[in-house]
Amino acid sequence: MNPMNWWEHNRQILQQRFPHIHTLVQDIGVPDTIQSRPAANGSISVAIKESAHERLLHSVYNPEEESQRFINAFNLTHNHIPLVLGFGLGYHVETLCAGSEDFSHIFVCEARPDIFKAALCLRNLAPLLLAPRLRLFVDANHAHLMQALMGICGNRHLRPRLRFIVHQPSLTVYKNTSSELTDIVEKTHLSPRLQNMLRENFLANMETTIESPGVNTLFGAARNKPVFLISAGPTLTRDLDLVRQAQGRAVMLSVSTCFRLLMDNGIHPDYVAIGDPKAIMLSHFENLLDSAVPLIFLPTAAKEVVRAYRGPKIVALQNEYQLSDFVSSRIEKGRVDVGESVSTLILDIGIKMGGNPLIFIGQDLAFTDGHSHADGIQKRLKINTAPRTITSITGEEIPSSSVFYWFKHWIEKRISREADRLFINTSQTGARIAGTTALPLRDVIAQYCS
Repeated sequence: MNPMNWWEHNRQILQQRFPHIHTLVQDIGVPDTIQSRPAANGSISVAIKESAHERLLHSVYNPEEESQRFINAFNLTHNHIPLVLGFGLGYHVETLCAGSEDFSHIFVCEARPDIFKAALCLRNLAPLLLAPRLRLFVDANHAHLMQALMGICGNRHLRPRLRFIVHQPSLTVYKNTSSELTDIVEKTHLSPRLQNMLRENFLANMETTIESPGVNTLFGAARNKPVFLISAGPTLTRDLDLVRQAQGRAVMLSVSTCFRLLMDNGIHPDYVAIGDPKAIMLSHFENLLDSAVPLIFLPTAAKEVVRAYRGPKIVALQNEYQLSDFVSSRIEKGRVDVGESVSTLILDIGIKMGGNPLIFIGQDLAFTDGHSHADGIQKRLKINTAPRTITSITGEEIPSSSVFYWFKHWIEKRISREADRLFINTSQTGARIAGTTALPLRDVIAQYCS
């Protein structure tokens, strides 16, 4: 790539506005694998060479128009706070900054400093860099970027208004460098397609939402009683017999993923919860649509399941979702905190039911014995390589993923708000969860499930 003469112009502004990023990139060279491509409209694009392939970060016809369409798809309003992953050459960030008076902050994360340096060389980024609401994070250390993302998403004042905007070409480039960052992003970000799916489900489930009792009818219903929080991790297989023996001696909340496994083993949980919006979730209820187990559902959950399930249904309106705010302002159903996983949903419900102790079962947050789920669950996969390790209950490093690490972080933060509650982790071989006491399920039953 032959850099143009924008570097010095951009460098001075970068040094003034973002001195730490200036220090990071000033001595970085632009590798030959990053090559400029002229666009038909006179602008410039860039291609990343990967073996025999090239990946364009922007259109070679009209990058500005492409970026405008991309941002428009998110239907942002002045109440939103964009959180962008992937800077590229900055066209989509410029689109956001052009309407920056609409946003109190614009957060942008870039995981490839060399691509950011190329952008500084190829384009006049002065108006963008001078945008007062721009908050920029550039770091090749993806663990640092994950910490930054967690800090932003963990801010209770910002989180309800955040809209995660992923520049997919950038994400693809990160993935090809085996970045852990992509594990989290692909699991947790709401693409326009997924946002539309949530909205469609919400509207399709509206009648059931209004007609169903709310989750607030459960709040306080298990005060100082043991509550089992049953997830689908590999160690659930080991504990199935004990869970069956404990029926009637603890309140049992199950995620939908292991519902069939429990029922096939003679275990009838007190409640089963669903939060996933995808139609494939219906497979977890095969031959169980007439079950008497109450279904706790988010209004954004798969409409196919909510419509087909003929047993009792209880609606839980999630916090930090605008359509839930709309319904909650008109009819009280009860609100719950959700951390991108149905296991976090049942944790919040168990806490609000007043459960004590709250007992994690099958919450491994790791690929125990090299598997993703308990034996007998349709989604069970054999994991040959894991993107990261995580510290186990016994202090060993065990195979896990950044997605599990993200869930673990959410669970630990939620637990930290409950100083007067006992949380027990029965996994024995799964991840260590701060704020929990490690105890085998047999001992839990003997001590707490009289």
